[in-house]
Amino acid sequence: MSIVAIVLLSASQAFGQTRTWNNSAADNNFANNPANWTGSTGSFTGVNASWDIGAFATANPSMLGANRAILSTAVGNVQRDVRIGDNGGQGELEVTANGSMTVLRDLRLARAGLATGQGIMTVNGGSVTVNEGIFVGQSDNPSNPTTFTLNSGTITNTFGANSVLNVAHQSGNRGNLVINGGTFTTRSSVMAGGNTQISSAALTVTGGSLTTTVGGITFASGSNVNPASATNGAKAAVTLSGTGTITSATSLSFAFGDNSEASLNMTGGTLNALNSFITFGQGANSNTAVTMSGGTINADRINFGNNATAAASLNMSGGTINVTANSAAGSRGALGLGSTTPDLDLSGTALISAERLNNNSGGSIDLGGSGILRLKGSTVEASPGVKANTAPTFSMTSAHVGASTWASVLGTINLSSFNSRLQAIGVGEVVDGALVTDPDFNINFVSLFNDAITNNKITHNVVGGMFDVGYDGTYSYVRVVPIPEPSSLAMVGLLSFMSAGRRFRRS
Repeated sequence: MSIVAIVLLSASQAFGQTRTWNNSAADNNFANNPANWTGSTGSFTGVNASWDIGAFATANPSMLGANRAILSTAVGNVQRDVRIGDNGGQGELEVTANGSMTVLRDLRLARAGLATGQGIMTVNGGSVTVNEGIFVGQSDNPSNPTTFTLNSGTITNTFGANSVLNVAHQSGNRGNLVINGGTFTTRSSVMAGGNTQISSAALTVTGGSLTTTVGGITFASGSNVNPASATNGAKAAVTLSGTGTITSATSLSFAFGDNSEASLNMTGGTLNALNSFITFGQGANSNTAVTMSGGTINADRINFGNNATAAASLNMSGGTINVTANSAAGSRGALGLGSTTPDLDLSGTALISAERLNNNSGGSIDLGGSGILRLKGSTVEASPGVKANTAPTFSMTSAHVGASTWASVLGTINLSSFNSRLQAIGVGEVVDGALVTDPDFNINFVSLFNDAITNNKITHNVVGGMFDVGYDGTYSYVRVVPIPEPSSLAMVGLLSFMSAGRRFRRS
């Protein structure tokens, strides 16, 4: 064998070295006791090796609980990967307040884990920096799930293009990410990306924050390649409560893959896509269910049912959804309902506040309890003071001014209680006359509402109630009030529900 060949072989062997945790000293010391690792570990910074905690191919495949590794000091740069629960083994790593490390490549929990792999990582302070990917759940072990828990401290994953948080990103993977405190920062994230077998990801945020700095977050990213099989596809469940915050630099997409499933359950916390969009129901034949009793959602634009065959629903009994334009996108500021049957049900104290409403494509909005749908007015202008004809506050405006027919408005708004309300800030708006061949139109919201009522696009199912449409000095509104006695009907002036829709032109 030549000298060159010997050198190459040596380099190859060094490149593939693995150090395996065995806790032989029984002191759980990750950083300062080489006896806890098989072979001569040298130093973390000086050996080009991957570091395994719990690997099935070793004499100690289960390194959980009393045999877990504990990082309680600074170790600097850890060469190559840190793997917790490798190749079907079970491993656990705890990071304490004084612990810190920088993983130069990947951090993997339950890599190649098959049905027995399990990785557990708990961060109770300190800091962990990962220069490439973070993989949570590369196994399928429903009885003993792989879980990454951040209680306090910092996780940083923003070094380069490969810095991506992946939770159950491949077929046959299950993974859980729990954030109770601290800060978890990554460039972008994919949760549940498998498509030939179920990939299942769960994200729970009760405190602290999850933030992406460059890209977005996709939930249930993988497509089901065989929709007839229930064993395929991607599933993602997101739970947000307390003071927890999820903030995406770009989009938040739920049920991104075809035939995928996603859910969002909010009792508190904040969900942000301030400069981009949130879509609930992105993939073909996908299904997204949003349940919200508290907390706040903030986005530049939100769409329910962003695919012609996607199902999306909102059951909102509390909290606030704010849709405020903060980008250059044409759909900015809009709450949109797609072309299938998105179903938004508001009750309790729920408030949706958007700049504009696009519901001509289909779907229904039901306003019950004290729920309010408030339109702040479009900021998309054709010229100063004149709204763009492609982006009025209400998409039904085109039918109102005669540029199309009311039959083309496929969406409905229903009021199902005396305390619910549809509101639009101000009396009306001037819309670019390109909607028709005449000059710009001054759209009076009360007139628009009455026209929509006449054409059964705004409805109510309140027994003993009637429409009251008016302007209260701040909002143009639609509400349902009790039907008064016939003798007092004319006196109280609640006859606006009988008014025909009128068109207002600016001369």
